[in-house]
Amino acid sequence: MVDIRITYETLFDLLRREKNREELQKLDKDFYEQVLAYLKEKKEALSKKGDELFVSAEREKLKIQFQNIRRIIKELYERREKKVINMAMSKARTGSDIIDTTNLLPSEKEFFKEQVGLLTKYKDSVLDAILHLKEFNNIKKEEGVEEEVKKEVKAEVKEEPKEKEELKQESEIKEKEALSLAQPEASREGKKKIRITTAVPQFVGAQGQALGPFNEGDEVELDTIIADILVKKGSAESL
Repeated sequence: MVDIRITYETLFDLLRREKNREELQKLDKDFYEQVLAYLKEKKEALSKKGDELFVSAEREKLKIQFQNIRRIIKELYERREKKVINMAMSKARTGSDIIDTTNLLPSEKEFFKEQVGLLTKYKDSVLDAILHLKEFNNIKKEEGVEEEVKKEVKAEVKEEPKEKEELKQESEIKEKEALSLAQPEASREGKKKIRITTAVPQFVGAQGQALGPFNEGDEVELDTIIADILVKKGSAESL
């Protein structure tokens, strides 16, 4: 169990000191654990039931205080965060080991190290490269773009056979419909001999008769209108 040593007054005083002084202020190592326990305690007090008038007034007072505590903690955190980032920038720029990190909380130390690493890496890859007349580019960005292009190409290649198959099926359906519609007229016309140049699936004529399927190279005699349709579509040639 966390030993709560925080009060509303101490939080207000800590924020005042952090605002008025440039350097990071010293806090207990378990400060954030204390803050969490303190907030839970206040929240629990707010949840207690009571019907008396003075209890209601006390609850309203606690509610306002709870909101103020949250505001103080948020501002205190953000001011310390800004100071830690400035410390990391100084460390990354100068490489100095004399930067005082003794007042960093455990979580802030980890944050400080991460920021120093990130800023140093960026400085080395851009500023130092330029100053030493070395070429540089956004390799990671280019690799990311290249990877996206590869994914898109793969997706298109994968979809292409499917699209071709759908177009082929659609073409066959339209061809069957056209041939079927042509049957009544064809029955009144003469015959015409053609050679099949592209396989034609079986289709049903207007009279219900099955025509086809025809394979490439087949020579067949069909009603003139049907034969002309096949020739026009490039599925056959006249003889």
